[in-house]
Amino acid sequence: MRIFIGSSGEQRRLVEWLTGFIRREYRDIEPVPWISPWTSGNFTLENIQEFIRNTDASILFWTPDDLTQYRGTTRYEPRDNLLLEAGMFISGHGRERTQLLIPSLPSSDPRGKVAVPTDILGLTWNEYPWVEGAQPETTGLPTVARRVCEYLLSLGPRVRTPFRLKHLAGLVGIEEVQTFVGACNTINVQGIIKLATEPTSRSIDILASYRVGEIRRVLDNFRRRPDSSLRACFANMWDTELAEAYRRKYHDRSLEHMQHALKESIGYLLGPCDIEPKNKDDITVTNISAPPVASYDLRLTLQRITFGYYRIDNVAFITPLDIKRAQNPAPLAWVLDRETVPGVFDFYLNEFSGMFEDAQVVYRNR
Repeated sequence: MRIFIGSSGEQRRLVEWLTGFIRREYRDIEPVPWISPWTSGNFTLENIQEFIRNTDASILFWTPDDLTQYRGTTRYEPRDNLLLEAGMFISGHGRERTQLLIPSLPSSDPRGKVAVPTDILGLTWNEYPWVEGAQPETTGLPTVARRVCEYLLSLGPRVRTPFRLKHLAGLVGIEEVQTFVGACNTINVQGIIKLATEPTSRSIDILASYRVGEIRRVLDNFRRRPDSSLRACFANMWDTELAEAYRRKYHDRSLEHMQHALKESIGYLLGPCDIEPKNKDDITVTNISAPPVASYDLRLTLQRITFGYYRIDNVAFITPLDIKRAQNPAPLAWVLDRETVPGVFDFYLNEFSGMFEDAQVVYRNR
């Protein structure tokens, strides 16, 4: 985690102490003190925004540095720029990731209690016993600092551009991805199947070598919608050269096994039917007992399929297939939502569509 550490200029030594404390005690935290070099040519506000983008959390020292008059009373407040920065970090990182460290002054200190804005009076901040001029190690600061660091570590890094890759942001042809990635089985059940069963789903694409997957079990309602469409593309297992390439990859599966599985996949999508492959260029589907009402287009390709692809409307699921010979454990699946990664989503949609258009039609009802 990268954690920004802020304070007023007068309290620089607190930042230096906390930076050293974190470097000694926490190998999983990279402290980013405000005293680090700032980007030249930027306004102060722009530098603060850059700190927010490139860090996961913040620790801000709110110390009684400014004597102010407030509604007829005199009080000591944090420096006004610290108040602004706290608001910016709360907005950028979230309330939990913005930790305020406020000294609890002894009764003998003429400054009294540190005044804070009324908007945060209900917020629990981190008070630490403090005596002016004392060394931090002799106060309550180490205990509070450890508690704050442990809490921020429990939150973990947030979704952001990696600091060492920030130069890629804004480059032509580069898109920052915010998405989900995880175990195929979980993504399949909680992603593909869940979206396919929603009554609002209207468009589905499927790209698989020869097994359609568990989506076949949830398409009964979808196939009865006249305003819906499904495109599916499989490898043509009746092309002996292509089938041999798959057989070398799936070394424990015979040609007959893969052809049988492909027939099953077509049957799962269309319902009970007859599939008659005379050769790789002459494959017909007949005697469909209950043809789908939705628009269905099933095709076979002579290209090698290197990734599994399922698209339900504006969400696509990508699973690489050629990482290793054995698919156990299965590779991770990636989720691409057009709303957050339109460029990547459209790239894979175009890749699928190009393969699909060149493939052999074995069934099309419209």
